Amino acid sequence: MNILIIVSTLGYGGNEQSARLIGRCLSDAHRVDIAAFESRGGALAPNEIDLNLPASRSCLKKILNAVRRICKLKAIIKKNKVSLILCMTNEYNPVSLHRFKGVKKIVSCRDCGNLMRNAAQFYRMNATADHLIFNSRYMRDYYLAQYPTEAGRVSALYNVVDAEKVRAAAEDPIPEADFFERRRVMIAVGRFCKEKGYNHLIRIFEKAREQIASLGLVIIGDGELFAPVRQMADESPYRDDILLLGRQENPYKYIARSQIFALTSVSEGFPNVLLEALALGVPIVSANCASGPCEILDDDVTLYQKNRETVIGKYGILAPALHESPLYDGTFAPDHADLAFAEAVTLLCRDTALRDTFKSRSPRRAEDFDKERFARAFEAVALKLTDPAEEPTT
Repeated sequence: MNILIIVSTLGYGGNEQSARLIGRCLSDAHRVDIAAFESRGGALAPNEIDLNLPASRSCLKKILNAVRRICKLKAIIKKNKVSLILCMTNEYNPVSLHRFKGVKKIVSCRDCGNLMRNAAQFYRMNATADHLIFNSRYMRDYYLAQYPTEAGRVSALYNVVDAEKVRAAAEDPIPEADFFERRRVMIAVGRFCKEKGYNHLIRIFEKAREQIASLGLVIIGDGELFAPVRQMADESPYRDDILLLGRQENPYKYIARSQIFALTSVSEGFPNVLLEALALGVPIVSANCASGPCEILDDDVTLYQKNRETVIGKYGILAPALHESPLYDGTFAPDHADLAFAEAVTLLCRDTALRDTFKSRSPRRAEDFDKERFARAFEAVALKLTDPAEEPTT
């Protein structure tokens, strides 16, 4: 099977990394190419294609871009004899709506917040596609609650983690070794955007630091909210224990040297960073947001119904869901959910037996998201498109 994965950009975001990882998973048995509307720097792999048609604010340019993107994609489909398209643009656009003649198309929905805001758009995208996949059971169930007649045209396929690669990269040395050696580090990794809740993270750290004098905070990533978060960190009474490292090519060497991985997102799809922390055996405290954390840390989608309380999962702690706030200054005060998250961090610092349990279970849990399992599940969906008698693994 010749597969074409379509993404909006080839940069350093989570969706781009997922596309590349999915491509590697499937490339053992299939030809896989990745086409992007634009490449935001960095070298491209031989199977990666930059359409060089970036987004535009001009209405006329948008129309021209849509036509040109579709024409270029048709040329790639013809040249590479593509039989299956996986559209991972995660947005409503002419490409995601276009039906390419003679080619099966799967649309991927990977952002729960986007789904909740735009479920009708994904319904319309699926009308011109052959299948719609979600990367969590919660997202699939949410969609089917709106469109129950779509049950035969949707699946849930979890993300994949290359645990071997993550562990190998974690062996690299770090220049900030002194900071990590002198503190019990809580780390977070992700783009500085409103969905990641880093204003909550700063306040959570401060509350936990009041109880755990050796606690330090490290945040890796960049983005539009880096400066406001930096200001919050600089104004913190524990500013000397906070380290913002910006974007790192290899975050795994820092995660591996941390004692706690924290996820304070207000919404997700299926956070790969939790899979990577599991692979490295780092105990996790995560907000029980929609969607993904409860399915990763306990394999139980129903635990999202308990998102107002703290739950000790099989593979990590689920803290109450956090609310999105535009405040990134001294006026942002912690609420009940922030305090509960801080208490979970404190518990994990003090309870050696609980930490050891998570350290022991985490690497085995990461194996549930290996590339072989993903490839089998994806191929089952692809098979269903050519043989309706077959059912996909969900």
